[in-house]
Amino acid sequence: MYTTGRFYLTVDFDPGAGTANLTAAGNNDIFVSKLDSSGAYVWAKKMGGSDSDFGQSVAVDTSGKVYTTGQFQGTADFDPGAGTANLTSVGSYDIFVSQLSGPPPAVSAVTRLDADPTNASSVDYSVSFNQSVTGVDASDFVLTATGTVTGPLVTGVSGSGATYTVTVGAGTGDGTLRLDVADDDTIIDGASQPLGGPGAGNGAYTSGEVYTIDKTAPASPSVTGTTPTNDSTPTWSWTAGGGGNGTFRHDLDTSGTWTETTDTFFTPGSALSAGNHSLKVQERDGVGNWSADSFFDIFVDITPPGIAISAPSATDTNTGPVSYTVTYTGADAVNLVNGDVTLNATGDATGTIGVTNGTTATPTVTISGITGNGTLGISIGAGTASDNAGNTAPAAGPSTTFNVDNTAPTIAIGAPSATDTNTGPVSFTVTYTDADAVNFANGDVTLNATGDATGTVGVTNGTTATPTVTISGITGNGTLGISIGAGTASDNAGNTAPAAGPSATFNVDNTAPAISVDSLTTSDTTPALTGTVDDNAADIEVTVNGQTNPATNNGDGTWTLADNTLTVLPDGTYNVMASATDAVGNVGNDLSTNELTVDTAAPT
Repeated sequence: MYTTGRFYLTVDFDPGAGTANLTAAGNNDIFVSKLDSSGAYVWAKKMGGSDSDFGQSVAVDTSGKVYTTGQFQGTADFDPGAGTANLTSVGSYDIFVSQLSGPPPAVSAVTRLDADPTNASSVDYSVSFNQSVTGVDASDFVLTATGTVTGPLVTGVSGSGATYTVTVGAGTGDGTLRLDVADDDTIIDGASQPLGGPGAGNGAYTSGEVYTIDKTAPASPSVTGTTPTNDSTPTWSWTAGGGGNGTFRHDLDTSGTWTETTDTFFTPGSALSAGNHSLKVQERDGVGNWSADSFFDIFVDITPPGIAISAPSATDTNTGPVSYTVTYTGADAVNLVNGDVTLNATGDATGTIGVTNGTTATPTVTISGITGNGTLGISIGAGTASDNAGNTAPAAGPSTTFNVDNTAPTIAIGAPSATDTNTGPVSFTVTYTDADAVNFANGDVTLNATGDATGTVGVTNGTTATPTVTISGITGNGTLGISIGAGTASDNAGNTAPAAGPSATFNVDNTAPAISVDSLTTSDTTPALTGTVDDNAADIEVTVNGQTNPATNNGDGTWTLADNTLTVLPDGTYNVMASATDAVGNVGNDLSTNELTVDTAAPT
């Protein structure tokens, strides 16, 4: 509860048994006082000068700042502390508004956030303040340890506002650990008031909760059992070593998987393999410290001879032979024969089984006479080897398979890149399917020609699945295509590509069209012109007196330049130059001259 007003002379602002006197400097001074929720005195401040000053209203914001308004006369000091903050009125009385900081920040509590006692390597404390603060870091804390605890360290500070979490490395040894707050005035509130107010140490806090650190492990238990044994589920037992709470954990064969129990024995739930098996046991105390390992080894001898089938000697084949090496371990006698081996086949692949060195530790199984397509592998029946204890080898397989491939790669020749040409180049794309290696060269290509057409063959990308055959330097007239010899590609099984072709052909045309111009004498100054051409698809172009125009190929062996296409020609004789260009660019020109006469003069 906050109060403001005016007072003069000396007034006691403590409503209780205590005394909190303030003495006015003038006729009336301003006072601001605070009582707690029970009405007990908290503090009282005065402001003013030698004249009359009045406090009329007081308010408090969420950060604890106290705002007072009223009136003052003359010069008044508005700093209730040792400093001076004078204001001088302009008139008889002036209005004032003042702000006083709230109480300085203080530590409310330091509490544990983790279980206690503990053996943890790191523990957390919650540090609470009476208001929001900033500037909290590791340098603001001191650790107080007892017993043999050494090396504790503040490793992290997180949080904001009025609550922070401090993480502490617990160090080594046993004892207690307390987190204290050391006040060096770096922790401040929103009004920049330091912890406990100005002055180092006045906000320090040493009354926080304490962790009990216990890192001493109990003594190791004593583990026993029967060894050697032919029992595949033997039992281990143990007795406590002292200092524990009767909770144990065990790990078989250092699997990394611990099983907790209050039993003092262990029998595996499934049969153990032959050989040495080690059980390690630990005991725990009340805070979670585990003892050192205690071991006991039991040797179990129930293991039959081992058998393994190697990878095949080849991963791909067409006829074989392909072999497997069979390896026996721990066997004193081996007797592997053909009848012990099963051929595992897919598709229509098949072959003949043969066993060599069948009484040694490394027999060989060979599959020969292989035919068909698919995969082949083997399995071996049980009982092909034994040890002196009478244990027999189990079955083995199925083995890794190998591919049987009696299908050759295929080869296809694409259509030519052009259907008509005079000089080329023209290319074919060759496509191989199911080929693992391609080696296609110029010499593998035969040029198929008609007429006197010819050209030069060139192969590019000849080791890829899509080589290109290009025919360049083409001359003559006729057709050209290609064929490809056998053996230009192979698969991993050794099958080779067949021959391919003949391909589709393209036309080679190096003969220019023949064209002629019909002679004409006319009085028409923009006459139509005609002629013949032996290529019904050729493009026709006619030039007269410097005028060049396209003409119409009539498709029947004639051509026409329409009437009025030419601009007006004066009387005279003209050379009509006609040319015909075929589809591949061959150009033919007429051989006659002065075919056109224009005569507009009347007879005399």
